[in-house]
Amino acid sequence: MLQIKKVRSVVDRIRHQHEIAVWLFVLLLLLSATSARAQDLPFKPGESLLFSGRWLFFDAGMFEANVADGVQPDGRPGLRFILHTWTMNVISKIFTMDDHFDSLWDPETRLPVSMKAVIRESTTTKDKLLEFDHSHATASVTQDDKPRERFPLNPGAQDVFGAAYFIRATRLAPGQKLQVPIFENNKNYFAEITVAKRERITALDGQVDTIMLISRLKFEGAFTDSNLLYVWLTDDEYQVPVRLRINMAFGDIILSLVKAEGTTVRVIRNKTTSGVLVEKQ
Repeated sequence: MLQIKKVRSVVDRIRHQHEIAVWLFVLLLLLSATSARAQDLPFKPGESLLFSGRWLFFDAGMFEANVADGVQPDGRPGLRFILHTWTMNVISKIFTMDDHFDSLWDPETRLPVSMKAVIRESTTTKDKLLEFDHSHATASVTQDDKPRERFPLNPGAQDVFGAAYFIRATRLAPGQKLQVPIFENNKNYFAEITVAKRERITALDGQVDTIMLISRLKFEGAFTDSNLLYVWLTDDEYQVPVRLRINMAFGDIILSLVKAEGTTVRVIRNKTTSGVLVEKQ
């Protein structure tokens, strides 16, 4: 019985840290909208980013983020942001995860329309639909077989994943600090973001010029300064995330970009020669 309790405790901790990872992975990529037109967005349908997750010495899982065409309820075109996360190898032996998020986004207003979440994990099974009514400042939540509930919504609030693409529509500079409104878990929160510095890092078998951001969430005591997320975006018009590091009490989680399609990542292959990775652009 004692061993079973220990295993359950480890699983609960891993699941909690995974939730933090998903939250921070997407929340750090938030920023207020700019005046650019929808067609000026630096991403488009067909973009696909694949990240490998590592915890301590283990290959822990994968994150895959895709952009696709979408249609809003009123028939206007929209964008779909699709995230799939799953565990693998040793980690999957103690904690299985196969989660899907699908966010419908209005490229003109740069606000979320809806988000579907399908959670399939060792200890949790959940199906949730969020529907946003920004004109009336309300959000509707339908979870599993429960009746739909309505909640107040902060102006400009984003869902946890669709808002990830906001930052890539804005040029960043070190020294910027922002607070971004988020609606999740039936509550309104804020993500604090600091644009820290420019840095050349090793990525994609070469060197990539990036701009580093630091994010911390204000969650009624659920997160502390030890749960900071560092993210490195390409320092160009595309601002593609290439690395994320999440500080945890029992070891950092590092997400590294291993494949990019439908976008451009400029990679410096050596000190004198530059290479450009362009796949299915």
